[in-house]
Amino acid sequence: MPLFTVIPSDQSFASAEIVAPDAARVFAIVQNLDCKEADVMREGAYAFSIRLSDNGLWQIFQRGEFETSESIPSFG
Repeated sequence: MPLFTVIPSDQSFASAEIVAPDAARVFAIVQNLDCKEADVMREGAYAFSIRLSDNGLWQIFQRGEFETSESIPSFG
């Protein structure tokens, strides 16, 4: 199973690591950390960023600073 690292955008607390079968578990970690936005690494490589809006919807996006020519699958 891959290792995911959740890095809060505001750096108010340390990152969290989780070993999970897929990236869906990351959402629960971010919510439990009471973090509104975070970058997610998979096996040490940037995978995606997520943001929890005030209405409870998740936004999944890519940050420009992490642009890469390599495709990193986020799920599965």
